[in-house]
Amino acid sequence: MKSLLHSIIVGILFSPIISLATPSAPDAGQILQQIKPQIQRIEPKKLIPIPDEDNDIKPKDVSEGEVDFFVKEIVLTGNKLISTEEIYLLFASLVNRNTTIDELKLSIDEVALLYQAKGLVGRASLPKQDITDGFISIIIREGIFGGAKLLTEPDINYLVDPAIIKKYIEYNLPVGSPVNTYKLERGVLIASDLSGVMVNQSLQAGENSGETDAGVRMINEPQIISAIMHDNQGSKSTGYLQTLISASLLSPLRIGDRFDAAILRTKGVTYGSLDYTIPIGYSGLNCGINVSSMSYDVVNGEAESLDLSGVSRTIAFDASYPLIRSRVNNLNLTTSLGAKQLVNRSSFGNESDYKIKTFDIGANYQDLTNWLMGGEFYGSINFGLGHNDYGDSPISFRDSKKNEDTNGSHTIISGTLNYTQFFTDISSITLKFSGQHGNKNLDSSEKFYLGGARTVRAYPTSEIGGTHGLLFNIDHSYILTDTITLNSFYDHGYVKQYKKDVNRSTNQALTIEGNSNDVTLRGYGFSLKYLGPYDTSFEFIWSDRIGSNPNRSNTNIDNSNGETARPMTWFSGSINFYF
Repeated sequence: MKSLLHSIIVGILFSPIISLATPSAPDAGQILQQIKPQIQRIEPKKLIPIPDEDNDIKPKDVSEGEVDFFVKEIVLTGNKLISTEEIYLLFASLVNRNTTIDELKLSIDEVALLYQAKGLVGRASLPKQDITDGFISIIIREGIFGGAKLLTEPDINYLVDPAIIKKYIEYNLPVGSPVNTYKLERGVLIASDLSGVMVNQSLQAGENSGETDAGVRMINEPQIISAIMHDNQGSKSTGYLQTLISASLLSPLRIGDRFDAAILRTKGVTYGSLDYTIPIGYSGLNCGINVSSMSYDVVNGEAESLDLSGVSRTIAFDASYPLIRSRVNNLNLTTSLGAKQLVNRSSFGNESDYKIKTFDIGANYQDLTNWLMGGEFYGSINFGLGHNDYGDSPISFRDSKKNEDTNGSHTIISGTLNYTQFFTDISSITLKFSGQHGNKNLDSSEKFYLGGARTVRAYPTSEIGGTHGLLFNIDHSYILTDTITLNSFYDHGYVKQYKKDVNRSTNQALTIEGNSNDVTLRGYGFSLKYLGPYDTSFEFIWSDRIGSNPNRSNTNIDNSNGETARPMTWFSGSINFYF
């Protein structure tokens, strides 16, 4: 009882002092949000699988001087996948007039083009016949899929069992069905998406008359890939310099699965994560599990004397399914179910210990355009449900969250829109939009943050966060040499710190006195990126702000981390390893 009373008294007396004296003091939720975008899978150098040969059908040139004959009627037989009326249109201009054999053959060749345009395989032929009566018989043979024929090398130990690749292709295009090149492409691309292998195919004559097979070749990817990155993109409170080591094991079970691990260290943060993804069935469905653990200590800044520290633990189950899979456009459905525990401590003891459960469902779409030199569009949308449980935290913390209206359930809608347009081989512009909207005030681990090398580059990492947020970036890239790219950019970000900027208990604003609940940050700058030997890369970013920072600290310093305004410089270097 004494222990409980002591905890309540300490919490009531000192927690408000900590939060008011150091409004920018980080917590486990903010640091976790800062780290998450940095933990990305390392991808092997992967080529888009293409057919071994150009299977496009081109009509033959028409020769002159042929003896002509009168065509009274064209009789089509053998077609099932395309209507007689549609095919007949290719020959309509030849009917009721004199024509030549070469003109007739040109229309016959166009039948194959018609089938190809619909993702099918079919050819027309002119059998031997008496054409003096004006009745011309055309036979159409439609391709039937004979199966995937593996063109593998016997002395190669493939990371994915070739029999699995065959099943992926024949699941999407069953043996005995009409050849559909769209379905075949989907099967090949989904098979090539498996970790550890690249797959391509070319159509070839089948073993049986009228059949068409897919000759399938496989190429192993490196089974182990890893990377080391070092940069200064951390925060002042836990250390600017950070090192990220990540590694991936591709297809350890020879089924296209994948295991990923990552460790990130700064002066005050240690973060680790493990991720495992496994394909389910042969439709392209993937399921995964991710766990992470993070500990932090505040080692710099105004809050250092308070001995702030904490931990986070997360677990998430996710799934993805390719609704559309092609070389030109792709649509993926995603979902995840997760839970995280966040603990924050000070020299006075536990400040908070709470859990957040989340459920997300979303989709992402990618499309390649052919305007000018080509472009690439990417968009994503996500709808999230969450529930904050502060039951294990001190009473003072529970009351503060209730007064902030962050307790209980919440919903978040978030999304991104990216478009890159290539103007020449060396010049392109990328437009990026991202944002989120919460239905109520959000916990720090769910907020939208501005500042840092990935958002508004003129401000320190996680300079400001809010329930609602929008971010616009425009980047112009110019390739100076084969290894150096110059990039100029403009960043514009907005956040609403609280959906309802009022403390329920005091009826006072939750924002610091003199600061606005609506914050806009802008900046501009340039970067240089160098691709070095041995899979190394280096990047330098310089950025300066436009206007002043409306989110000033209690001491009226122009940054929330207590530093005066100055241009920001960011650097990073990395090296990849493939085994």
